[in-house]
Amino acid sequence: MKDDNDLSWISELSKKDAEALLKQMTFAKEKKLMEGSFAEFVKGAWHTVEPSTPLAWNWHLDTICGYAEAVEKGAITKLVVNIPPGTCKSLIFSVFFPMWVWIRDPGQRFLVGTNDPTLSTRDSLRMRGMMDHEWFQKRWKEGVDDNGETIDHIQLSP
Repeated sequence: MKDDNDLSWISELSKKDAEALLKQMTFAKEKKLMEGSFAEFVKGAWHTVEPSTPLAWNWHLDTICGYAEAVEKGAITKLVVNIPPGTCKSLIFSVFFPMWVWIRDPGQRFLVGTNDPTLSTRDSLRMRGMMDHEWFQKRWKEGVDDNGETIDHIQLSP
C-alpha cells in the first residue's frame, strides 16, 4: 500500500513541473484563503472593479469586513453602517459581499437597493464586471450560471 505522506516523488519532478506544481498549490491556497476571509476576498478582487485605483487598505476596511462576515454567519442580523461617502461602503456591501457569499453558498439571494437607481445599476455593473473578469473566472467559473442574465438579475448555480 502506498503511503500518502511519502513525498519522495517530488525530487523526481523536472524544474518546469515543480514550478507548475508550486504555482497550482499557491493558487489553490490563495483561493481557499479568499473563500474563508471576506477581507482577503476584497483585497484579491479589488482590481476587478477598480482597475485604475490602487487599494489603500485601512483599519476601517478590516472592521466592516469583520462585521460583514458576522452578518454572513448569522451572528449579526441587523447592521447599519454609518461612514462617510468614499470609504468603500457601497463596494463592500453591494458588490464584494454578495459575490463572496455566492461563491460560498450560491443559493443565497440578495436584494440591494439605494435612494438612487443609478447607484444600484452602477453596483450591478461592477458585480457583473467582476464575475466576467478573467481573475474571477479562473477561480470560480464553475459556480457562474452565465445564461445572459441582465445586470438587474445575476444568478450563480449551486
